[in-house]
Amino acid sequence: MTTAGYVIANNVNAGSLQTSGVDITADYRLPLSRFGLDHWGSLSMNFTGTYLASLQTEPIPGSGVKQDCAGYYGESCGTPNPIWRHQARLTWNTPWYGLQLSGRWRYFGDAKVDLLNPSPLLNGSTAGALPELKLGDQNYFDLTASIKVKDNYTFRVGVQNVFDVTPPVVGADECPTGPCNGNVYSQVYDSLGRYIFVGLTATY
Repeated sequence: MTTAGYVIANNVNAGSLQTSGVDITADYRLPLSRFGLDHWGSLSMNFTGTYLASLQTEPIPGSGVKQDCAGYYGESCGTPNPIWRHQARLTWNTPWYGLQLSGRWRYFGDAKVDLLNPSPLLNGSTAGALPELKLGDQNYFDLTASIKVKDNYTFRVGVQNVFDVTPPVVGADECPTGPCNGNVYSQVYDSLGRYIFVGLTATY
């Protein structure tokens, strides 16, 4: 057996990635009895957000050539990395049979392509670049209801992506083979559109 056609270099770290940012989480529960609604249960609110300050990649270790992928996507940066993203959920905990009604808002900030193509000007020079392609910010809204059936069963029904928001589509140059599937970054955005789900959980 020879090493022709491939390389074994288990002791080489082929690149690095370093990231920094801030994660924010907040939870709050509000009894509706404060507003004179003594038999209406309570509201629960949850917020989780991420601010991506930097996402530096160095493909070749020690080269000193780094690229900050915060807010970018594409051939080098892979899946979109929005500088800001969050999820906010509001749940009404009713006093009736454990019924819960919940709404969720998912937000992803915009991201620019990391591939800049040279654009020849009319005088023949190659200064500048084509305008950067950008994936706009995305908003998704979900609705869920759950109710307890007897003591051991919980029935759930819901709608994901209520407004049937279409995921942003990118071209072949901005869609590397690995992370991009069908010209859509399904790891980040909803690629199925609106869909309804039902479920039943049994506990013993």
